[in-house]
Amino acid sequence: FSGRVKDLIVVPISIQYDRVIEGNSYSRQLLGMPKQKESLLLLLASRKYLKFNFGNVVVKIGDPVLASSFVGLQRHSTKLREAKAGDHRAVVSALAHNLVWRINRSTVIPPA
Repeated sequence: FSGRVKDLIVVPISIQYDRVIEGNSYSRQLLGMPKQKESLLLLLASRKYLKFNFGNVVVKIGDPVLASSFVGLQRHSTKLREAKAGDHRAVVSALAHNLVWRINRSTVIPPA
């Protein structure tokens, strides 16, 4: 956007497990308990879970998205035309939504 970086390539990656790692914490949240705040310390402590068997793991790597090409295609978007000049949040939001859509498109639904 500002010319500081020549271009940016973003690669959507989906990692799926047979057993959901966050299953217990998600269940507690559904029961109304507060979500545990994430932190670097919590991330480091979560290494102990890597030794557990989570079943099959499926890794899908999507097609790379060149940011300059994405922005060029989005210039005709009504939402982006309405955004203020210099307000890159609309572009970043559109790119983020597109990447999530691409990841969801490649998601595998395993048999029960």
